[in-house]
Amino acid sequence: MYRAIDIETIKAKTMRGLSFPAGIITSPGVHGYTEELDQRLSYDPAKSKELLAAAGYPEGFEIQLDCPNDRYNNDEAICQATVGMLARIGIKANLNARSKSVYFKSLQNKEADFYLLGWGVPTHDSHYVFSYLAATPGSWNFVNFSDKRLDELTDAMEVETDSAKRDAMIAEAWKILKDSNVYIPLHHQVIAWGLKEGLELPIIANDSPAFRMAMWK
Repeated sequence: MYRAIDIETIKAKTMRGLSFPAGIITSPGVHGYTEELDQRLSYDPAKSKELLAAAGYPEGFEIQLDCPNDRYNNDEAICQATVGMLARIGIKANLNARSKSVYFKSLQNKEADFYLLGWGVPTHDSHYVFSYLAATPGSWNFVNFSDKRLDELTDAMEVETDSAKRDAMIAEAWKILKDSNVYIPLHHQVIAWGLKEGLELPIIANDSPAFRMAMWK
């Protein structure tokens, strides 16, 4: 699936340039992020078909893709593009796009197998990603990923006070998670806002206007 997604086309056509491809499920500015980690596997549909055959699905398979249609920039359009790309390698993905009020409740009830999710990191530290998305008891680990060593690292980095040792733990944990390919990274969403002259309005990472903090000069 990863190799079948042409992220450069999604960037150019769906996002109209307002994204940049990701190789990791966190963004620049988060402690533990590196440019080396953020390099994607190449787009390679032929390799995708080869891997499908090796996994026992030479003719592909059918799956449902759950997606919000009012949470992220172009979220439903991203999923529509992905459906078309997966079809080229024999995977029939049936799109189920819904409002975020219904969608996220469905995720939390573990009713989705294949889904679109964005993730912000308010602590600006990689531990937040591991504790929610990758640790066995993670409250947003809906893919049921479980790795004993990553669990140990996640617990240890929470209390480690030696920065060098903690950074080494973070790097090891990222390698485990990235090598697993349990999550398919897509892109980092770019925030683009236009403001009327005289209006002061904070731009925050969740891309929602904080009108309560707005001021007219």
